[in-house]
Amino acid sequence: MVEGAAMSVGLRAICAAAALTALAACSGGIRGGSIEQAALDAVVGTAGPAPAPVAVTLGGVAQAAPDVLAVTPERLGKTGYLDLVAQRRDATPGLITVWQSSDAAQIVLRDGVLVTTRGVGRDLLSSDVTSTIAAVTARRSGAGERSMVLQQGDNTYTTLRLQCDIANLGQAPLAIGSNTLATTRLRETCRGPTGTFANDYWVQIGNNKIRKSRQWVGPTVGYYTILVLEQ
Repeated sequence: MVEGAAMSVGLRAICAAAALTALAACSGGIRGGSIEQAALDAVVGTAGPAPAPVAVTLGGVAQAAPDVLAVTPERLGKTGYLDLVAQRRDATPGLITVWQSSDAAQIVLRDGVLVTTRGVGRDLLSSDVTSTIAAVTARRSGAGERSMVLQQGDNTYTTLRLQCDIANLGQAPLAIGSNTLATTRLRETCRGPTGTFANDYWVQIGNNKIRKSRQWVGPTVGYYTILVLEQ
């Protein structure tokens, strides 16, 4: 656990730095329509002024804003902190939450599973994660399909259709600041045209919320580690 290291740059800036090593430029918004994009637009509307930077340390979680998302692009290792700016439900299972950094990059989760990114480079335009949510939030093993639409360039995208298996790896205590949470760790292993990847989820026992995850964003971006900080 790192004490006293408040974040001073936004997620978009982190991704820009990572792009220099991954040869992937951070770009603007999402192009093209999707279920997740329609939901995002309905919640957020047009982008307004960026919120003030969030200063958070893992050692000071108790003093943090009630809802903060710590996102670490694994290829760079630096962490950005995002505010919860909107949430809603639609006809698909799972609560949609929209998180925004101080430099207006956005991460969209559905019950804690990553479905959309905006402004982080090679964005994840949309995802169908219905089977993932059903198994993970119930803390049980399962199998199913997921799809991911990935930005390839300014006006191009590719759709990955994946076969995924979810395994319950058992109880795994999760330390967040001075608190230790009782969680179950689950691993989702997906196979598709780009090969195989694995997502890990730490689901809190008692409320079945995903409190920590390591999720694959795409072949260029790699993995994000996502931690939900709550009062």
